[in-house]
Amino acid sequence: MVKHLILGLTLVIITIGCQTKTKQGFDYSTVQDSLVFKTDIYDINAQFPKFNHAYTDSLIRSTVLGMIQAFKEEAGEERLSENWMNEQVIQCELVYTTQGFLSIVFRDYHYTGGAHGNTFLTSLVLHPNRRVRYKLQDFFATSALQSVQKPVREQLRQQLDSDVFIDEGTATLADFKVFVITDQAIDFHFPPYQVAAYAFGAPVVKISQKSLNGFRFPE
Repeated sequence: MVKHLILGLTLVIITIGCQTKTKQGFDYSTVQDSLVFKTDIYDINAQFPKFNHAYTDSLIRSTVLGMIQAFKEEAGEERLSENWMNEQVIQCELVYTTQGFLSIVFRDYHYTGGAHGNTFLTSLVLHPNRRVRYKLQDFFATSALQSVQKPVREQLRQQLDSDVFIDEGTATLADFKVFVITDQAIDFHFPPYQVAAYAFGAPVVKISQKSLNGFRFPE
């Protein structure tokens, strides 16, 4: 469990360097904000990027606050035990493209009792200069589901020893909602239990954009 030297309902904002991948075509300075709450019931540590850009910062912050609210509702109003409390840790990864697209993956870890915690995934794909957030279908002139479903399933079967959950976990477009756009590929992230047992972790599948029927960057 993560330990914090913070008492009561203190809110702490920290500005430190943020983890970044392949920063190209972006001129925004980046720091990392942290929202840290600790009470007798839960311990929350949410770290997320902050840019010098009102639209982007507002979208990121509202996403994080939504995850915190969902965790509080899950945790309820009772401490787990004398020695354990409900815990949430949010971390992020940033990916930029030369076309100006920004992808953010949030890893939202919850421990609310039981043998182990669980990790939920959320992604934002946006173009800060345009002030637009994109869905997967926006990157396809044809059906996104028909384009990505088969190659993603094929790679998952190569990665995993079992394919029991793969078809069920990739049946609809919503199953591909956690994705990252790079200059040459789309990375699909799957949380534990969606396409495989917990022991397999959170699989990531990288698909070349050139191999996907109908892919194009939105104008």
